Amino acid sequence: MSSAPASIRQAGYVVRDLDTAISRWLQQTGAGPFVKMTNHRFEGWNYFGKPQDMVLDIAFAMAGTVMIELIQPHGPWPSVYGTAEPEEGSYLHHFGFLVDDIDRAASRLSATLVTAAKVDDETELRYFDCRNMFGVHFELISNTDSAQAFFELSQNLADEWDGSKPSVRSIEEFFS
Repeated sequence: MSSAPASIRQAGYVVRDLDTAISRWLQQTGAGPFVKMTNHRFEGWNYFGKPQDMVLDIAFAMAGTVMIELIQPHGPWPSVYGTAEPEEGSYLHHFGFLVDDIDRAASRLSATLVTAAKVDDETELRYFDCRNMFGVHFELISNTDSAQAFFELSQNLADEWDGSKPSVRSIEEFFS
């Protein structure tokens, strides 16, 4: 993939209640199975360059070739996810892109960096406010082996899913 965002790999939704959102996606779209992690913190999380102790419950599943990411933020507020906890339902928050050169891809965006964090020692994520141009934030994700492995895990689970295995699985089943 080039260093410029091109292919949307992920659609991220901020949700009020993660379990309700998962249930809706399973029942109404057939996306799944979901991989869920709770009380997650990313290393180095910041909001406009200032450290922030963000706590997230997150679930991922594939809908075709696009990963659906459901995010229930627990604060603090304000954050990249809004000024306060979502009151109800869910809303589209961002499109995620895997990029080979995150600095180069970021330089091509005419957008403000809102949040950056480390996924692991190799993988970084950065949220940019692109709402005035595209209606959503853009999330740039370093295209590393671990990022690829996560997307491949989600795709493999979706490809193999026949309804006989659980529709929601814990991240700990796959990564310790």
